[in-house]
Amino acid sequence: MKTSVNTLFVCVIVAVRGFTGKLIITLTGSKVGRVTGLDPAGYNFAIADEADRLAKEDGAFVDVMHTNTVFTLSFGTPIGHADFYPNGGRSQPGCFWLSCSHMRATTLFKNSIKTCQYRSHRCPDGNVIPEAKMGYHAPSTLSGKYCLDTHAFSPYC
Repeated sequence: MKTSVNTLFVCVIVAVRGFTGKLIITLTGSKVGRVTGLDPAGYNFAIADEADRLAKEDGAFVDVMHTNTVFTLSFGTPIGHADFYPNGGRSQPGCFWLSCSHMRATTLFKNSIKTCQYRSHRCPDGNVIPEAKMGYHAPSTLSGKYCLDTHAFSPYC
């Protein structure tokens, strides 16, 4: 059984969200419906056990956007049901400092609500999956690692 609650968290707060998801499961026996991790923190969390960080078991559907995996500042390995790597998950086009690439995840998610479709393909093989959309409209049936290219200027689609 899953709850109708959906959550969205960024960076280190994603780790808090992971703990919250685990607590909800413990208290209610139900999973949160959807958890979206926006560029989850990598440093120290990258080596953490799944019990100590966001993991796909924390929600009925966990999708993760990786936008700044340079220097292990964010989690580079897949940790959700569906993991998206815009521009390879490294520095983002038009960004010249690390925090810009990191915060781009929030902007991409916001733009996915009404402005952009962010169609993605499986990586590394490049097979196009028509329903594979990153962000708000990511279907809960997705599973695996997805890549896409974005533009350097807002709205980035």
